[in-house]
Amino acid sequence: MFTGVRLLAIALGVVFLLGVGFHFTGLPFLPEAHFSDAAISHWPAAWYLRQSILEHGVFPFWRESLMGGQPFAANPLNKTAYPLQLLALLPEPAPFLNVMIGLHLLLAGWGMWRWARLVGLREEAAVLSALAYALTPKLIGHLGAGHVDVLYALAWWPWLMWAVLKLAQADLSTGSDLHQQRRRFHAVLRLALFGALLFLADVRLSLFAFGLAGVYALWEVRRQRQRSRSRWFVLAGGLIIVLTLSVTVPLLAWQPYMNRGNLSAVEAGTQSLEIGQLVGLLLPPHSGSPETLAYLGLSVLLLAGIAVFAAPRQHIFWLVVVVIAAFWSLGTHGGLWPLLVNTVPALLWFRVPSRAWFVVVLAACLLAGHGLQTVLSAVERLHASGEITRLAFKRLATAGGMGAALFCGGFTLAVLGDLPGTIGGGVMLVGFLLGLVLLLALYNRLHPEWVALALLLVTFIDLGWTGRNWLEWRGADQWLTHQEGLVNWFAEHETGRVYSPNYALEQQVAAAHGLRLFYGVDPFQLSGVV
Repeated sequence: MFTGVRLLAIALGVVFLLGVGFHFTGLPFLPEAHFSDAAISHWPAAWYLRQSILEHGVFPFWRESLMGGQPFAANPLNKTAYPLQLLALLPEPAPFLNVMIGLHLLLAGWGMWRWARLVGLREEAAVLSALAYALTPKLIGHLGAGHVDVLYALAWWPWLMWAVLKLAQADLSTGSDLHQQRRRFHAVLRLALFGALLFLADVRLSLFAFGLAGVYALWEVRRQRQRSRSRWFVLAGGLIIVLTLSVTVPLLAWQPYMNRGNLSAVEAGTQSLEIGQLVGLLLPPHSGSPETLAYLGLSVLLLAGIAVFAAPRQHIFWLVVVVIAAFWSLGTHGGLWPLLVNTVPALLWFRVPSRAWFVVVLAACLLAGHGLQTVLSAVERLHASGEITRLAFKRLATAGGMGAALFCGGFTLAVLGDLPGTIGGGVMLVGFLLGLVLLLALYNRLHPEWVALALLLVTFIDLGWTGRNWLEWRGADQWLTHQEGLVNWFAEHETGRVYSPNYALEQQVAAAHGLRLFYGVDPFQLSGVV
């Protein structure tokens, strides 16, 4: 059963990808978007890296073809220091990016599963946490926008948390001194490697990942009364600094020449989450910006709530973390972020405060596993003895929750006519299925194993229903070969460097045909060129 649940979760992930049109020669897009960072930035970067090394035999420190010429290796977006980026030397850029997407989705789910198991969750609960994390709508939305670097970093985040907990829990009291030293070394090295991989994948998310990992380490050291372990976490942090010098040194060297250092708080706070957008916790938007997408999944939200309600003291750490991250996500619309950037101006470099919501996502997925474990424990007691405490209240609360979901979805369909009907229909369907499964379980009509399986399937329906509105794959005819007439005109007129104020010639097309641009879309902008 347990192995079958794991295989089912992987199969469901494959079904989701096939359902949104995944194919190796295409790239991910938001369904209604004209552009995707996967095509605009990541395809040309992989193309240029491959071309420079394989055809010209040189490492690409500089790229002449974009924005009047700009650093290439020093730009963290190009991932030249990320070890897995070297796979770009093997296949063509589009298949390479698709292999990376599939691999990192698998790593994300696997890492969450390993972390959840180490926390103490049973296998079915850990599988649900893994599926919820790998298919969380915010991650899928960023993938649709082509933010593959965000996916890469999110894939390593649960591994980082697993390594923190592994070091805090490591048994260093048995065996010879040599064996203890080896175990300590391996634990520190694992933590440093996962931290470095996350940083090299995406510098921006490392702010939240390292902040959370540091607080988590302090919490676990204190909780397990292992304060002497603190120095090993400091050592791991030092190793992370050493392993990421290939990014930080060039970035700091170029910093005086970049326009990013001149951002105002208003400019850096763009895409802050608004309080009204928190309605998206219950009514998932099916279009817009993934930066402000707050939907976690009704099933994930419900199960996480069950975990906190059932054992608030046990989960107080994550409850506090969620509240702080949510306030940070509000950015210019809240009080926390302005206070922090005024105190530490360097935080303006990280921009887009709504990305702190990924902390909420990580915590909610772990808590959802705890919630499923709570439900299964109650159902097993009911199945064994026919009695659990406050059974009538739990049945009533479940029925009330089902009714609330049906009302909320029906109200959306009947009154909020500007919203797509799939939003209200999805809330009604998922709410009904969740209530039905839980009521059958509480009336002892479902075996605990079937409860876990049913909730896993409902979670997939919930997240898949939302995710398909945020992600689709498009063939090269829509993003690479669609400007052949314009390319032929440039070839006939032997153009030097091109400038287009309305982005008429897209940079991936220019890269594929060796055309040099004075403009471009890239956050790594030299102030002189701007």
